[in-house]
Amino acid sequence: MRSIIIANKTGGVGKTTISELFNIYLDKHDHQFSLFSIEGQGSNIGYMSSLKRAVPHTKDVFVQSPHQYGVANQKEFLEIWSDVLEPVFKGSCIVDFGANALAGYQHVCALFENGRTIWRDQEAENGFLKPVIVIPVTANHNSHYDTVDLLQWLFTEDGMNNFHHVVLVSNDLHGPVNFEEDLQELISANSSKISLIDLERNQSEFGMRSLSEGMVKMRKFLNASREVGNEMMRSSMNLYDLAAIRSMDRWLESFEYELEKIQLLNLLKHEMPVSASEDNGTESVIIRFE
Repeated sequence: MRSIIIANKTGGVGKTTISELFNIYLDKHDHQFSLFSIEGQGSNIGYMSSLKRAVPHTKDVFVQSPHQYGVANQKEFLEIWSDVLEPVFKGSCIVDFGANALAGYQHVCALFENGRTIWRDQEAENGFLKPVIVIPVTANHNSHYDTVDLLQWLFTEDGMNNFHHVVLVSNDLHGPVNFEEDLQELISANSSKISLIDLERNQSEFGMRSLSEGMVKMRKFLNASREVGNEMMRSSMNLYDLAAIRSMDRWLESFEYELEKIQLLNLLKHEMPVSASEDNGTESVIIRFE
């Protein structure tokens, strides 16, 4: 199955939380995905990504930022990134892209002849699969402007050939998400390549906070036997924990239901190439949590 890249250059927008949610959903459907966190930290000894702290079997990968390589070292830059991206292109990975890592990926695509050579005959010869790009965005937040820039890059010649589909996950934690007119036009013009998920505040605020604050503890409680669950309630759980668990569980169910609506599993499946005259796009679905 195709890999999922969670991308936005802004921190604190929910990339790690979204990565966890997709991992839970795919695991429930018996699809084992590897988790990667790609950071532009270099070989930062002792650093652990937020995704690895939440899901210990995550593999942290560190790469230098593009600006740290001069023109003479572009070949080395490409070789490093080829090693980093090969398992991603092979499929069945969930990748949390740090800001510098996303910049590096864009630079790699630009070096490959405006994003064309990287995919030329790769799916047939090497089994490489174009990834699904997931972009989290929060209203009235820097991520909004980064989303505009990222979408504009994806749907130009530089980026168009470097992904299979885009899933835009927006939330209104700081107010309603209102995209500029030019971005609305871009989304409409590329509706076959974009699916939208809109997380309502009353559904997502407590759920996202709960997920990030106590993911391991809460999932352990939800999956525990009655005896173990009762012991946890007596020894270590408080009313806030119980409320958070219930809120998170309802929110997960709602989120997974919406992933069914956009047919995520179908988006991730690799289909044989179709002729140029056929439409291989996916119908855009605009979703709101009620």
